[in-house]
Amino acid sequence: MTLDPGRWKGEQVVPAEWVTAATTRHVDAYDGPMTGYGFHWWVEEQNGTPTYMARGFGGQMLQVVPTHRLIIAVATELRFGDPTSEGVDAGPLTYVVKSAVINDFADN
Repeated sequence: MTLDPGRWKGEQVVPAEWVTAATTRHVDAYDGPMTGYGFHWWVEEQNGTPTYMARGFGGQMLQVVPTHRLIIAVATELRFGDPTSEGVDAGPLTYVVKSAVINDFADN
């Protein structure tokens, strides 16, 4: 399930079939809280609710919960001179989505 598969303001920007394929689990891959991978998207069911997440350089993340029409965007600071600086960990974001967002809005 996708949010608005490939549409922006009523216009089809990319094919809906590609969006669906990109956010579908194609392989099992373990990276913290997400256990499946599509085409550049981590995919998971959290408490039975499909979600998908993209992670970028320096802790940039998007997590999408289509059934709630929810997109969460996170950007963090990456300190280039500090080899221990990796931005934010995806674990807390997916935990909040799973434990608070999905559970609290399950009846909506």
